[in-house]
Amino acid sequence: MPKENLIYGILYVRVVDMKGDRINLEGLRRTSKAISAKYARASLKVDDVLLAIRGTYGRIAIAPAELEGANITQDTARIAPLPGVTHDWIATYLRSTIAQNYFKPVARGVAVKGVNIGDIRPMLVPLELFWNSSWSFSLGCDLSSNTSIVAATQTYAKALTCRNNACVGTCRQV
Repeated sequence: MPKENLIYGILYVRVVDMKGDRINLEGLRRTSKAISAKYARASLKVDDVLLAIRGTYGRIAIAPAELEGANITQDTARIAPLPGVTHDWIATYLRSTIAQNYFKPVARGVAVKGVNIGDIRPMLVPLELFWNSSWSFSLGCDLSSNTSIVAATQTYAKALTCRNNACVGTCRQV
């Protein structure tokens, strides 16, 4: 996305706009429709989870309705939860000590550290609730207990699949 700020155009979210688990809507910039169209896969939908992957990596925010159709910069990954997995669950897990500690050893860079999308793909995220004919599992643990999250992650997990800053989950038993 360009550094210029158009008066009329498509909103885009930068890492600097993500503070305190929210997006500062008043500080957002706008880009042209032509540039936005080139990055259509980075177009936000309500409740997408945003993960900062450059600079202050590990920041998390959830896209509000006002940002439907807005874009993100390449310093941010967009995570679209699968049906049945809530955005709050994904965001809560990504804020956890376990997830934040996952980012530290995979972060690269000297002047500006960052996490590559390729390092997010294999990240395991415990399932909140999953039902089908062959699996049934309810996490049922207190999120303040990292031990419970670790135990759940070792049983069932969701690996994120990311392409062009857009992530979706695939289920697997570990």
